[in-house]
Amino acid sequence: MQKRIILNIIGIIFLAFGIAAIVNVTLRSQYEQVIWFCYIGLVIMGIATLKQNSFWLTSQINILAFPLLFWSFDFIILIATGNSIFGLTDYFLAEDFPLISKIISIQHLFTIPLSIYALYLMKLKRNDAWKISFVQLTALFFVTRIFTSSESNLNCVYRSCFNFTLDFYPIAWFIAGSLMILITNFIIVRFFKNGRRPKN
Repeated sequence: MQKRIILNIIGIIFLAFGIAAIVNVTLRSQYEQVIWFCYIGLVIMGIATLKQNSFWLTSQINILAFPLLFWSFDFIILIATGNSIFGLTDYFLAEDFPLISKIISIQHLFTIPLSIYALYLMKLKRNDAWKISFVQLTALFFVTRIFTSSESNLNCVYRSCFNFTLDFYPIAWFIAGSLMILITNFIIVRFFKNGRRPKN
């Protein structure tokens, strides 16, 4: 019963932030931002956690783990020093960035820790969530390229979100995304398959 309650709370948190993010950008007429990876991921994570579906939860962790960890590290450095390292979080201190958007952006810090804890409670039953991750990654790449502008650079599909450039960028994007998915999935399976949990 206690596990069920905790998972429900985590699922509601994910859904609340995901829906709030989508509503926020919609009210600000920034409609294309609805398809940010993290916004979609939050909604799927919320539903997966409420349903105790470790397969779908893992598929989203595979996609979001590395990007959100990079963001979190960059954000901590930004708050501590006033300057970011990767340029991922500079927007956070912009004068025209609304308070509600800042509150929603804080989800970058807790999404992965909470999702890992939820997975810890659920127990992983399958090791092939990477397949869904690849399908979603590919679909969102093309949807983003078709329906958004290069100026917005949603999901970093037009150019690097880091403060450096890469040659043959679309290829580099897919290679980087694929590696992040495979590495994350490997780590998750290594520690959580068949109910195995990390040692204390």
